[in-house]
Amino acid sequence: LQIAGEAVALPLAELERSWTGRTFYLWTNFESVPVLLPGMKGRPIRWLQARLAELGYLEPGDASEEFDELTSSALRVFQRTHGLEPSDQLGPETLVALYQSLDYTTPRLRELEEAQ
Repeated sequence: LQIAGEAVALPLAELERSWTGRTFYLWTNFESVPVLLPGMKGRPIRWLQARLAELGYLEPGDASEEFDELTSSALRVFQRTHGLEPSDQLGPETLVALYQSLDYTTPRLRELEEAQ
């Protein structure tokens, strides 16, 4: 655990006593990309294929604007590489990893005094 940039050790038993099991992950869907599934077509698929090509998971000439088997295969490799469960869909967790890989600015929590 880090607080104000300093590592803080917290016994697991103490954490388990107070943690409800719920977590919240704040993120921005910078490109407003919906959940993408095999067989879908259109601009969001073209965006996904271009980003996978940019990162080296898909050949630029393989873009078909359809979520086809090549796109599914490239996406599964990306997911495995980033510690995610491989699936045939671009959901929120994969999209967050994709944005991070593409150096999109990610939000940071700061102390109130720092933020002002």
